Amino acid sequence: MAPTAKIFIEDLNSSKDTWSLHAKIVRKWPVPRKIPPYAVWKVSMLLVDEQESRIEAFTTQKSLIRRIIEELREGVVYHFENFEVLLNKDEYKVTDCKYKLSFHCSTSIEESDLSIPFDAFNFVTIKDVAEFNANNEDLIDVIGFLQSFGDLKDHKKEGGSTRKLSFTIADEK
Repeated sequence: MAPTAKIFIEDLNSSKDTWSLHAKIVRKWPVPRKIPPYAVWKVSMLLVDEQESRIEAFTTQKSLIRRIIEELREGVVYHFENFEVLLNKDEYKVTDCKYKLSFHCSTSIEESDLSIPFDAFNFVTIKDVAEFNANNEDLIDVIGFLQSFGDLKDHKKEGGSTRKLSFTIADEK
């Protein structure tokens, strides 16, 4: 059997669900329900490949949620197989990639010895954020220091309430 061509994030599309991809987990985070009991219903991840392309991946499968939270580590490269590629229609996107990956019970995830050094940051200056020059559809990264912060306030909205904290950050300029 001839070896298959290496697949990168830019090669992915929704034509099949038998993809195979090597990528580093840059970040992972649990997503709790917005109403009590606030249990985790999804885990999302930011992945990066050898070409420094980024994509969001997620699962809502309980057994995979537990495994991803407990066993998979940020900064480690994994080989992912058999996942679904979906159009990313989220209002706020983690990356500018038009797709996102959905992991399900038949998805295989194994640690890989492949080295991917890139950390996939998307740095934007504080000035660009303040002047709304940054693309607000993607998550961005800023480096600065905490200049001031306000009081923690309850914010009521339909379906519950959240707590908000206003703060000001600044950079060297």
